[in-house]
Amino acid sequence: MDLPVDVLIATFLANVMFGGLVNCVGLVHAVLLERYHEVAALTSWAGALHSALFMLGAPLSSVVIDRFDCRTAMVTSGFLLTAGNLATAFADNIYVAIVTYGIICGLGLTLAMSASYVTIAFHFKEKSTNLAQGVILVGVGFGTLACSFLLQVSRDHYGIAGMFIIMAGISANIVTCGMVCKPNKAEEHAKIGRKLGVKGVNDNENGSNMRGIVSIPSRLLTGVLANFSAVNEVYIYSVTICLLGIATCLYPLMANVYSGHVVYGTLVGMLYGCCHVVVVAINRRFVSTHFISAALGVVHFGNGLGSVLGPIVGGIVLDSGLTYTHSMFIAGASLLISSVFGIILVCLPIKKFPHVPNPTHQSGLMDENTENETPYL
Repeated sequence: MDLPVDVLIATFLANVMFGGLVNCVGLVHAVLLERYHEVAALTSWAGALHSALFMLGAPLSSVVIDRFDCRTAMVTSGFLLTAGNLATAFADNIYVAIVTYGIICGLGLTLAMSASYVTIAFHFKEKSTNLAQGVILVGVGFGTLACSFLLQVSRDHYGIAGMFIIMAGISANIVTCGMVCKPNKAEEHAKIGRKLGVKGVNDNENGSNMRGIVSIPSRLLTGVLANFSAVNEVYIYSVTICLLGIATCLYPLMANVYSGHVVYGTLVGMLYGCCHVVVVAINRRFVSTHFISAALGVVHFGNGLGSVLGPIVGGIVLDSGLTYTHSMFIAGASLLISSVFGIILVCLPIKKFPHVPNPTHQSGLMDENTENETPYL
């Protein structure tokens, strides 16, 4: 059968748009400070909720995907992002912006992210998932690189309100991408399987630009590498997290020179992008495809907790009289511990699941001619 190139292109473009938007929180924070002249602690709530809900809202995304489908989730995300950014353009005060940008746009982002991941899992065979995941996540790198420049230029030429209107226009295109991702047999069978009770096992702009540039080839190459049957995705995940932890611990030693920021930004872009490529494949080692959206929801919820707790711990460290250097050491140590837990996964027994078992035969919804058809393309 032909590969679902239309779905691949649509999810890639969606990642370009929401990936760029989610990585421009720092610019938006500065814009909101300039616009409302409120204290930084209050203004930061908009960006903090925006980033945290991007991950913490993943269980909600799983519910939407399981209850409806990936297309509905992605189209809804486009509407939420468009409405949230458009409302922020005309927000009278920071409290309104916290709701419109922080909460509404944050929920829109988490729907788009989860839907794009799960769509790939349903439309591609297991051996092709890593490569497809790497391709669509390249879009995040392109989006990070392009949006920071585009939004800065739009702010300078059209003002703050104009910048948010342009962000709303970018978001509206996610609706179009979502419409392309129509449910296939795998997604329909998984939904029916759940209903029948089928269970699964349970610091500067240049540094940021370098992160976006380097993440593009690193995500794609990781997808290609993980596509080989001899390669264990868990090792890729653990090794990249370990190297990122080492780089974070060493960053304070080179942060006093400009090149140090560029080097660290490059390493973050190269390594952090790699681990996201194999998340879907790792979950498929332990969880049936019927429940892949729920598994990814749990994973991203954990990421969201880190997004919330990380700044709080950093603030406590600084308030206790320590420095940013100690915060970076703690962050690096946390990453190293995470990589150890990743290696432990290799030692766990793996239960092999069929790609998508066909439960519909039990309910008489399929005839004998379609019983043995694979739901994957």
